[in-house]
Amino acid sequence: MSTFPMICEEQLPLFGMSGSCTLFEAVPDTPTNIIRTNESWGVIFNWTTTGPYNHLMAGHWHLDCFLEKWGPGEAGALPGTTVAFVSAPHTYSKTLTFPAVGNANEGSYKISARIKLHGPLSVPGPVICMAEGPMIDFYVAAFP
Repeated sequence: MSTFPMICEEQLPLFGMSGSCTLFEAVPDTPTNIIRTNESWGVIFNWTTTGPYNHLMAGHWHLDCFLEKWGPGEAGALPGTTVAFVSAPHTYSKTLTFPAVGNANEGSYKISARIKLHGPLSVPGPVICMAEGPMIDFYVAAFP
């Protein structure tokens, strides 16, 4: 399974949020959690905001992914991105693509993803979603 739901906390009246993430290998049409070390991979974020309070809000979303290596070694945060907030109920979709991890990073990892709302002055707001994804295995292949 490579699509995982987000758990959201929004502490604003008349505002709601839900979403999910999908892990893919090489191209967004191939969901997986087993990835060759020489192939690019990524996460597709899909989320929706609801409620009339959207019309009074502004700012941008911060999207991040984190890897935790199982076994020897460490991992950490991956390059994130921002998405402009739409001041109305809206459905968003953003793909983060990461380069191949390289043979030195072969192994099993746990992935998590996060969406966090920041206001117009980059002050974090009381809206955040996170998802605990599946185990990912990056492996070395001796031939294509």
